[in-house]
Amino acid sequence: MILSQEDIARVIVESLREEGVSVNESEQPVAELRLLGEGALLKSVGLVSLLVGVEQRLAHQCGIEVALMDERAMSQTRSPFRTVGTLANYIAEITREPTR
Repeated sequence: MILSQEDIARVIVESLREEGVSVNESEQPVAELRLLGEGALLKSVGLVSLLVGVEQRLAHQCGIEVALMDERAMSQTRSPFRTVGTLANYIAEITREPTR
């Protein structure tokens, strides 16, 4: 199953809400919501919990198995976890790659 970046962003927002984060989509574009750094919605432990929740939600709702906290993600010059948009882009990128 191939998901659009908008579909992936919805999964991320659902996971944010599950973490107790209030997301008002009319205040700011969802893709710009900060997950890491200054003004982030979560602390570092919350980010880890969010990423696990996104992995689980993608597996259960979409049948997509991904590992978001692997060496590839951690070794990037710019973190894919900066915003909802960058995370959605990263997930879209890795789910479109052929399995090895």
